[in-house]
Formats: sequence, structure tokens, C-alpha cells
Amino acid sequence: VAAYVWSPSEGTNPVRMVNVHLGPKHSGIVMQLPVMSLTDKPLGDGRRYQYTQLPNGLKVVNIFDETSLKDSFAMSVKAGSFDDPEELPGLAHFCEHMLFLGTKKFPDPTGFDKFMSRSGGDSNAYTSEEATVYYGSVSKSASKEALERFADFFRAPLFNEKYVEKEVHAIDSEHAKNVQNPSFRIIHALNSLSDPKSPVGRFHTGNAKTLSGNGTDPVAALKVYFKGHYCPQQMSVVTFGSRTLSDQLSAVAREFASLPKGSADGCGAPRQGFGNPDPYPAKRMGNWMTVESMQPQTQLWLHFPAPDVRQEYRSKPLEYLRYVLSYQGQDSLNRVLIDDLGLVTSFDVGFNSESSGTSMYAMIQLTEAGRSHMDVVLDVFFAYLAVLRRLGVDEALYSTVADTQKLDWDWSQPPVAMSAASDMAEKMTRLPPQDLLSGDGRIDKQNTSLVASLLERWMPNNMNVACVQPNASEAILAAGIQPQLLPHYHFHYGT
Repeated sequence: VAAYVWSPSEGTNPVRMVNVHLGPKHSGIVMQLPVMSLTDKPLGDGRRYQYTQLPNGLKVVNIFDETSLKDSFAMSVKAGSFDDPEELPGLAHFCEHMLFLGTKKFPDPTGFDKFMSRSGGDSNAYTSEEATVYYGSVSKSASKEALERFADFFRAPLFNEKYVEKEVHAIDSEHAKNVQNPSFRIIHALNSLSDPKSPVGRFHTGNAKTLSGNGTDPVAALKVYFKGHYCPQQMSVVTFGSRTLSDQLSAVAREFASLPKGSADGCGAPRQGFGNPDPYPAKRMGNWMTVESMQPQTQLWLHFPAPDVRQEYRSKPLEYLRYVLSYQGQDSLNRVLIDDLGLVTSFDVGFNSESSGTSMYAMIQLTEAGRSHMDVVLDVFFAYLAVLRRLGVDEALYSTVADTQKLDWDWSQPPVAMSAASDMAEKMTRLPPQDLLSGDGRIDKQNTSLVASLLERWMPNNMNVACVQPNASEAILAAGIQPQLLPHYHFHYGT
């Protein structure tokens, strides 16, 4: 028996020691692991969950659902587009694509897709700013081989240069599609105002020019990137199905326990965040950007940066802000702008938080009258914010928001198998094990001082504005400014 002990966090989740049999190909080794049952779950969730770590540092969650007709699996890696080298934008995304194209044990570049197809399965992956997630689902009879093939992605990918051109073309097509998304264009236009030393404003998707047209060997770069970021200490695996939790854990241990640990001063070192340098220091705020629109309506996007608040998931200050700003009841900001003044057809807010900081957005679609009176729209908006600050954070309302979120959390339909696995894998990159089931869905405490401090960030001197309109080039020239073309995104803007 090879004993291995990780240190479970204090909490109500019970921990037990489990003997995991690795099977004949591991010389019959029995691995003894502490396993935490994840019991803090929604009232309507009949699934069972457990968490552990393998000796190599790989985090594991197994999910049992007796009604599941398929077995699913997922792997998350704490590395994403922010980790791209400056000379190779899109490398993290490129790595995600290339992992599917053959491994040492299964070298056929189409082998995984063919196997999944004949097994009634499906698979996909995505790259975000600070994580990459791979996931799939197959029939129960194909589960063993699927996990074996999947594990080899992370053990011995080939990165065969013969398939670089084809995959770069696929990424190029993906980027061309993304550029047609209006929100995608606007956010990247606003991100271009960030400090160039921060990864926030860089090009993340990649295209044919950045991945193969700059004289750098992309395959050599892929191998360096993979070695530097893809190690068990930075990875989390999830399985889902009707097999017992112990059977699922044994299957994971058999396939993934042999992944080599990353060095303590390399891949295995703790991840560093991207908050330094600050992407939006004071000197980069106060900009008015006119952006070419693909739609006939004119919009105002107001961007307010704030510190990273992801560690405040138990109090969810952004959910309180979302409620008070997007509320549509009597005398609300929405009703005043839309019904009373007729300046706006829609008003909403959005948030995105990474280690680089939190971006808070107000998204306003204007009427013809609103286009002529943008100053009034902004005056009303900031007057409403001033009232919110003067009244202070309403603790009773905060409790109501928490109660509503808990009700939704308790009784929402659980995600289907493949989504359950991929969602859990992503959560494992940022939440402690005891909060994996509740961290995103429930408000457990109030933090009124933090909410108040975030409200203070919604000020004109901490704002960049994107005025998105169909005749942007004409408006820019009329203002005596020469329109610029945003690199990689091919639309005009002016500041």
C-alpha cells in the first residue's frame, strides 16, 4: 500500500481513507488516499460527489448519477491566453487544438475523433484567459478506452508539425467568426486601452499571421509551453457517470497517477496572477472611443475597472450591484431612461473578473433621441449612482438577493453529464474543494463595505466609454480625428 496524505480544509465535508487499486499494469499497487465527500449541495441535487488529490498533485472530482446513460470526463489546466508569449499570440489556444491530433500511444491524428464518433460520444475544449478546459462524453461501454486516450493527451501529445497548417487554418476561421460578434468587438476595443505591458489588451485567439507568419517555430514553442504549464499540480480531472465513485476514482488513478510532477521552480510552482502591472491605471482612464458598429443601433458601453473580487465569492458583491443597477421596477434607472425619457431601448450591466482585475460594464442601447442626448443619458446614470451611494448598501435587500439566489441554486435543473463535468473542472481552477458545489451559486455572507467600495468605482474619472455606431468613421473624421484600424479585428475606431 502506497500511502499519500493531502491536507483537507476544515469544514463539514466528511473525509475518509480509501484504498485505490491501480490494477495489473501498475504492478497491483494499492494507493491509499484521503477522500472528501462533497455534501454541501443543492436540495434538488441527487448526485453524489467526492474529491481527492493524487500523489502527483492532480486534483480529482468524481460524480455519481445513477440515471446517467453516458460517462463523461473533463480536464482543466490553470493556463490560458494570458500565458501566451508576446511573440506568439494565440499559442494557448493553438495548444488546445493540437492536443486532439495524436499522442504517443494513439498517434492517428483523427483517431480520437473517430473513436468518439463510433462510441456515441462527443468532445470539445475551450481556452479562456487563465484556464483551458477539455471535456467529452461517451457510451458506458467505451468509457475505459476513452479515459485512456484522454489521459495520453496530457502525457505524450505528438504536436506533429504536419498538421500545424491545417489547425492554424481552423483557428483562423474561428477568429474570423468571433470578429462578427458585436460584443466581442466592443470588449476588445475597450481592452485595447489597457497598459500594453498587461496581457489584458493582447490578441488571444490567434490567427494564421500570429501562429505561422512571424518566423517563430510554433511546434517548438508548443513543446515549451506544454512543459511549462501542463503538469498535474496545475490540472484537475473530473469524471461523471453511473459507475460507483470508487470505480471512477480507480479508473482515474490508473490513467493519471503516472503523469510526472512538474518541478517546484517550474510548472509545479504556485501560479502568479496578472494584476501587476495594473491594466487600467488612472492615466489610462477617461477615454471616449468611437467604434464602428455592425448594427444599425447606437450603443454606449461604459467600462469601470476594479480589483479582482473572485476570492469574495461567498459574499458576491457583484450580484448586489447587478440587482440594483439592472432592476426594472417603478422609478428604477431602466424605467426612467426607457419609459419616462425615451432615450434608451435597453440597459444592462455585466461583469468579468480575472486575476488582472474586475471589469464592470454598463451597456446602453440608445433611441434616436438618445443619440442626440448622450449627455443626458450619462447625467441620469451618474445621478442614480449618486443616490445609491448616498443611501448606502441595503442589508435587507442584500438578504433578499441572497435568498433568491439560494432558491435558484437549490432547485435549478442540474447540468447534463458533459456540462456537469466541464463546469466542475473549470470551478476547480479557482474554488477550494469544500465550496465547489456552492461557491458560484449561493451568497453565504454580506460584505457591505466591499459593495460600497465597488460603487465608488462607478465614477466618471474611472471610466472609459465606447460609443458604438454604424457611421463611426464619419463621426471620427468630423471630430478632426483620423480613424484607426484595430489590429487583428479589422474595424475602425477613434479616441
